[in-house]
Amino acid sequence: MRRLAHTRVLATAAVVAVALLIPAMAAAEPGFSATRTMPQIIGANLHQLNLYGAVSCPTVSSCTAVGPGSLFSFGLIQHVGAPTVVTETNGTWGSRAALPIPGGGQRASVNGIVCSSVGNCVAVGGYTDVFSQFTLPLIETETSGAWAESTVSVPTGSSGNGQLLGIRCASRGNCVALGEYSYSTSSNVAPLPMIAVETAGTWAQAVGLSDGGGTSVIIPTSLSCSDVADCTAIAYGNSTALGAGTFYWRETAGTWSNVALLPQQRGYQFVSYSVACPSATTCLAVGGLSKGASGLFPSIATEMSGTWSVPTRLALPKLAPVPDQALFTSVTCAASSLCEAVGTLHSTSATTPDAPFAATWQNGIWSSLGTFHQSMVGARPAAQALFNAVACPSTSQCLALGVGQLSSDPGSRSSAFSTMLAPAREKTLPSPPLAVRVRPAARYVDVAWMPPGNDGGSPVTSFTATIVPGGAHCHTARFACRIGGLIAGRRYRVVLRDSTMIGTSPPRLSAAFVAARPSLAPRRAR
Repeated sequence: MRRLAHTRVLATAAVVAVALLIPAMAAAEPGFSATRTMPQIIGANLHQLNLYGAVSCPTVSSCTAVGPGSLFSFGLIQHVGAPTVVTETNGTWGSRAALPIPGGGQRASVNGIVCSSVGNCVAVGGYTDVFSQFTLPLIETETSGAWAESTVSVPTGSSGNGQLLGIRCASRGNCVALGEYSYSTSSNVAPLPMIAVETAGTWAQAVGLSDGGGTSVIIPTSLSCSDVADCTAIAYGNSTALGAGTFYWRETAGTWSNVALLPQQRGYQFVSYSVACPSATTCLAVGGLSKGASGLFPSIATEMSGTWSVPTRLALPKLAPVPDQALFTSVTCAASSLCEAVGTLHSTSATTPDAPFAATWQNGIWSSLGTFHQSMVGARPAAQALFNAVACPSTSQCLALGVGQLSSDPGSRSSAFSTMLAPAREKTLPSPPLAVRVRPAARYVDVAWMPPGNDGGSPVTSFTATIVPGGAHCHTARFACRIGGLIAGRRYRVVLRDSTMIGTSPPRLSAAFVAARPSLAPRRAR
């Protein structure tokens, strides 16, 4: 599996400036349990990214997932295999089933699903025609457990391509879907957002959203609605009229606004991949924030009563494996005061695996990032994994979908998996730091370590390394320090602990070492 397609994400990120304000964070992190491998996408080959694109949970005991989905790739669909649906009942995933493709189509992507009740769902995506020349919008409707396919027409004036990326429904048969369609310019074919509306079971022809005029490349990513007449859609890209950045549209009483840019500050990039509106006056957009090649960080923007904040960055956790980049991929809300966002932590080190994470928004405050370790699904330490979708049937229970290469073998198959996600876990003392290394010199020692694998539900704030015997110590938020006051030739050890708001971890001892003796300069012959 590619490492979260980071090269592509950074290369295609829309240039939006943002302030690096750190929002207030609660102490408790999300917790994970009941992790299960999901059935593989039907017809996927060995190197296919077996990604379920969306999940919906009409009850706490039943969830339905569809795929294959696309994370950051739009345009012609490259997936091999049939669109697949699978349902979880009381914690167990059932057998996979193939969804029909209209007119003998060759490939399909399924990117969104809403279930009004168990056995009654509607999913959206795109499929290629029998000649694999066009991508066309796809609608899959389940009625009492039976699925049927249909299509919707792309906006007038398009070049013929289009697909649906997300869906929200006010009731059965009354839905709105966000998608993209392509239009031809003198030099290329560019994407623009479109909206398709279903009324009393009938889908109308999709209509394009405004692009601000000029030449535009605007890629839609997510939609959230309080009802089909009041929605928010987001996208990223660039417009010669408006500039580059993360765009949004607001629908009020059935009328969509003109396109607008989120607030920005010169020099920063913000790409939002998902939006959720916990109330009629509040929306959360999540994604990634970067400045040039300095990294990609989990970031959020909040809309309050029609005004968007400057996107803000959440702090990366001090946990092993150590991440230096991260990206939110999905957010959903269980109530007006609680939302859950998921994504992936990434390290630029080739030996450090990507690790899924989650964060909880509660009463306007974000939690720290809770990290899901690949060992929970039997992965080796060098495996790669990510979260791509989340659904919350209640305020105490969510379900996150992920995909991972569960072996360090680069030719191994990627596997889809799910995990139960509690918005907050019980807080305990953190585990001790890992992999303590010492490099002694004559009168000092350099100490380095890895942070703990478990912070106990509260972020690690500092580390303390103490020399025994003697008591000389350092106190730092970094992963290394130098401690002086050693006596040459004496035997020492280092005792290392980490601390959170809950307390201090048990000790981790280094190997014993001897402080080196000063080297003597050779005498000069007379």
